[in-house]
Amino acid sequence: DEDGNKQVFFDINGVPLSISVPDKSSTEGVVAREKADKLNMGSVGAPMPGQVLSVKVSEGTRVAKDTNLVVLSAMKMETKVTAPVTGLVKRVLVRDGDQVQGGDLLVEIDESAVEESSKGSASPGELNPGYGSSLDEPPMRV
Repeated sequence: DEDGNKQVFFDINGVPLSISVPDKSSTEGVVAREKADKLNMGSVGAPMPGQVLSVKVSEGTRVAKDTNLVVLSAMKMETKVTAPVTGLVKRVLVRDGDQVQGGDLLVEIDESAVEESSKGSASPGELNPGYGSSLDEPPMRV
């Protein structure tokens, strides 16, 4: 199918069943992405499958908690993905137009980088929120 899966049909004790499995022979157009680490607050994953409309930060940007990181489009709705912690953006793994699945790693934030550089006294007002332009709105909870 369009997601790179095959439907496998089989019987167990006379009951017909089917499952969808990755089709390793068909890797065209399918990108396997790193998944977010649920135990690491700085590992920001996609909340649902969708398309990346815009990336609001770049590597090296210092962000405050609740700063807008990525805007996703899913089922004709826009979802803003915000920073769960204050820190330094270590990696940005998506670009505008990318298709992502739920749980795919979008951005990685290093909390310790801000603490070390400011000795724990960073206030959100001192941090660069990483807005792309003056037309961007301030961070909002989703």
